[in-house]
Amino acid sequence: MKVVDVKILTICMMPILTGICVTCFFYSDIKADVYLFYNHSRYLDNIFYDITNLLTSTILSFYASKWKKNIFAPFFYTSLLQWVLYFTFYKQMSSLVVVPFLIFLILLYNYKRNE
Repeated sequence: MKVVDVKILTICMMPILTGICVTCFFYSDIKADVYLFYNHSRYLDNIFYDITNLLTSTILSFYASKWKKNIFAPFFYTSLLQWVLYFTFYKQMSSLVVVPFLIFLILLYNYKRNE
């Protein structure tokens, strides 16, 4: 097996591995409030699941953006924006910010390509 194949296999297995780690090591009945502008307590394992999902989408979109920049780069930048929005406002109307931002970036990246 080539080194490239091992890297791709490791990246593709990341969602499964992080899900197993959260289930085995971070399960608890403790609630926490980690949001800056939103007063809401959630179970720690749910917060870690959200963080692993954000991490997975960010890493996969980063590697995909190296492959096809005009298609996947807007999704990478949107995933970075979702990190900021998750810890500031949780999920309270974050799609009102994320979706227009994603549409703008998709149009911008494809406009540059068509010129």
